[in-house]
Amino acid sequence: MDEIIATKNLVFRDEVNQRRFIQLMVSRLKDVRGPLEIAEVLRKPAEAGGLGMTEEKADQVQGIMEEAKREFEIRVKNQSLKIPEPIAERPAQPAPVKVEPAKPSYDAAAAKAWRDQMLREIQAQGQPATIVEGSQPAVPKPQLADVKAPPKVVGPLDELRGLNLVDFRRLGSTAQEALQKVKGKIDLLGEMSVTRRVEAVRAWKSSLVYQQYLQLGRESIEQGKPISLVVSNHQTLGDQVLTEDEFTAIADFNAKLRF
Repeated sequence: MDEIIATKNLVFRDEVNQRRFIQLMVSRLKDVRGPLEIAEVLRKPAEAGGLGMTEEKADQVQGIMEEAKREFEIRVKNQSLKIPEPIAERPAQPAPVKVEPAKPSYDAAAAKAWRDQMLREIQAQGQPATIVEGSQPAVPKPQLADVKAPPKVVGPLDELRGLNLVDFRRLGSTAQEALQKVKGKIDLLGEMSVTRRVEAVRAWKSSLVYQQYLQLGRESIEQGKPISLVVSNHQTLGDQVLTEDEFTAIADFNAKLRF
């Protein structure tokens, strides 16, 4: 970042503005903010958390940022294309002895903890689950809310609120990578104020992805079935649904998420 500032002869009015620029540049390199959001922050008055630049200066700085982003992506791409050094041949190893994996044991305490967490999240959304203890409830045909395309996003809050399953999977090759992007957006808004962080968390919890997560958890509890079976039933019906790994990753993410 210092290299960009030095080579482009960027001068800031004070240390606060320079720090804001660096945070803004990092968020652009990581694709947390898009060009429209960058343009908005560059022009926003410094008193409101922006850099307070004129139209001409903002256009010039944004051009530098986009050029730096392209160079960064080329470096990353070239790094991934490097041919690894040949590995010296190793002496033949004896054939491994096949060991049958032990069957996983049922952890009653962990299952109860997950069930309690799921009930708290469902009740927090104002949708209490009906639990029938000691009986086999009639299992209705599972119905998942259609995954609709969200409206055109404007900023991080709208992106979180409009996140559907397709967009969620585009955020990363794994659920953990996608959730890191979600966390990045929440943390960025949290840097502005505690109120903005609360709004970001609420936006995430109102998204289609989060609502589907709650619905799967509710079905699992009400039907007395493991998540893997609930997910499998929906997939058999052709529903577009979270996988078991995605569901587990979101559960872990929500357990660590704090206002």
